[in-house]
Amino acid sequence: MLAYIRRQDKFLEAIYKQRLKNGRFLGTAQEFVKSRTKLGYYDRVISAFASTFGQDALIVRPFDRVHFPDVNVVLDAAHHFGVGDVPNLVLPTRSTNPTLSLEVSQLLGLLVKTTEVNAPEVIRQLARTMPEGALRSDDCFKRSERLAILNKYQEHNQDLREKYCPELPELFDRQDLFEDAPDRTSSSKEKLRRMERAQEIVFHALDEIRHSA
Repeated sequence: MLAYIRRQDKFLEAIYKQRLKNGRFLGTAQEFVKSRTKLGYYDRVISAFASTFGQDALIVRPFDRVHFPDVNVVLDAAHHFGVGDVPNLVLPTRSTNPTLSLEVSQLLGLLVKTTEVNAPEVIRQLARTMPEGALRSDDCFKRSERLAILNKYQEHNQDLREKYCPELPELFDRQDLFEDAPDRTSSSKEKLRRMERAQEIVFHALDEIRHSA
């Protein structure tokens, strides 16, 4: 049994955006983290499988592409399942689950809440057309906020590493959190520009959907 776990700041951001764009949560990312801290304690789920199937039956891997063959999770899974060669494997040329920017997700969630906009339909349209500025990741938290989130799970992550990944120096790579790493959060001016662009993207997608109906 193979389980992949994401670094908690990235996992919580992904869940936040998922609920945000579908109108299920309209607060800030910081508010979401405060109310959903328990989601990052992966051992709650992993231990349930371990108690049923045995710890030795579980392979737990950080979802971190630096550890994957050719940075590909499918090849990594094949390796752990003992499939040595996958010559005919067809890999997608683009993401099948694109990550929308914070601003696009916010606008889409607001429209879902206040109108009859169909969020999945808009998301499919954006995935097909990939307009510039629609996709962006790591844009919900400042570097200092990411470090604070990870500090909450430090002991938990260390326990998981010792149980399942003792060969790794640490469970998750943190190079993007070093002081000299770029901070992907936007300035006020840049955020305003992204909000304006989000309106163009979403309403253009709605227009395309209407004309194709």
